[in-house]
Amino acid sequence: MANMYALGTSVTVTGTFRTSAGAVVDPTNVFFELKSPDGGLVTYQYGVGVQLTNPGVGVYAIAISASQEGVYYYRMYSTGVGQTSKYGQFKVSDFTK
Repeated sequence: MANMYALGTSVTVTGTFRTSAGAVVDPTNVFFELKSPDGGLVTYQYGVGVQLTNPGVGVYAIAISASQEGVYYYRMYSTGVGQTSKYGQFKVSDFTK
């Protein structure tokens, strides 16, 4: 697994949304789901809370506190205009062990 991070660090996940023609677009709604190593599932929505940000047209980002060892799974997706999804994972390890 290429995406490995140290326990206690902040991991930033970004996603860029595009139209079918390839132009960047701010979708109608953007969501980010995170499944932590202990199985907990949290969903964030852009515009509800401050976790999911929009630093540029079509670009969305979220900083995850890597507070548990193991594999985190995520999905960033949109509805309405620019509807698409991105899946991924990253591993967190306590390198002091």
